[in-house]
Amino acid sequence: RKKSRSFFTLLAILIGITTMFAVISTVETAKYLTTEQLKEFTGNADYTIHSTSNTFSEEILDEVETNSDISSITGLVHRQTKINLDSAHHSAESNLRLTGLSSFDNELLSLDVIAGNLDQKGIIISETTAELWNLRAGEILNIQLPKGNKDVAISAIVADTALLEGPASWNEASNKNWRALTTLDNIQELYNAPNQIGEIRIKFKENV
Repeated sequence: RKKSRSFFTLLAILIGITTMFAVISTVETAKYLTTEQLKEFTGNADYTIHSTSNTFSEEILDEVETNSDISSITGLVHRQTKINLDSAHHSAESNLRLTGLSSFDNELLSLDVIAGNLDQKGIIISETTAELWNLRAGEILNIQLPKGNKDVAISAIVADTALLEGPASWNEASNKNWRALTTLDNIQELYNAPNQIGEIRIKFKENV
């Protein structure tokens, strides 16, 4: 009986130690994956300035940009809208988060263009989203705006990236927003919000 008790005690200790290391490994892996995804999503920004009242003046972006210690800076604003597609069987599948960026050409953002042109007016979507929507660069998407529906062109399709990580299927679209990018000027025009931004992402020069 003592031998059995000792055996089970030892077994319990081994299971406990194994479980502890498994948990530590899982936590460390989760931390790494979260850090990597956050890094990709924010474009390696060192600092982010958020508005406490939804938006603030674009003049703040201009002021911050004059700092000589900054190597890259991007102003952006997020807006929620809905897409009008026959593929969306109910409203929950049509939610779109549209992000307007002040620049697509800096070290804070890396977009691998598959089709179209980032400089053309319209919206940018990921390859997976384009396949699910069955849309190609240059084709038209109808979206819902505060003043009514509006047709917008698909200006470019880019490789999947964290910033544009939307649903991987229509079933997933019920619980996850689609994502698209456009220029800051365009989103300000679409929502009649001139000179308004919601966030500034900053990358400083090395050794600063």
